[in-house]
Amino acid sequence: MRVYEGRPQHIPVGPETNFQPTPALLRQHWNARTAGLLVASPANPTGTLLTLAEIKALAETCRELEGHFLVDEIYHGLTYAPKEGPLGDEIDAPTACAAGDDIWVINSFSKYFQMTGWRLGWMVIPEAYQRDIES
Repeated sequence: MRVYEGRPQHIPVGPETNFQPTPALLRQHWNARTAGLLVASPANPTGTLLTLAEIKALAETCRELEGHFLVDEIYHGLTYAPKEGPLGDEIDAPTACAAGDDIWVINSFSKYFQMTGWRLGWMVIPEAYQRDIES
């Protein structure tokens, strides 16, 4: 994968973390070359969701580490029923936009509207990067 010369660094996750990174794991795997964190919620293929509290905690950790936080919400809206999260709060696929205006959100019309073969999407980006994305 190559995006702006970036190289992915995997963070090992498992059932004990709901197959999602945690602030502690993020701090453990962050280094001087790390630019940010990319998560998916809802995630494919695990189907796991981050609660709003978990999104806020990851966003705050990225801020502390002076990195970007990107959330892939392509499967947003494709949940079947709210359920209780590991912190006792209800999960109903919250959008990361609710956790701050410095978060990058990537979404798509393709999955939600069953547009087989189409790749039509959109992004919510921090205002400071608007010109970079436009060019």
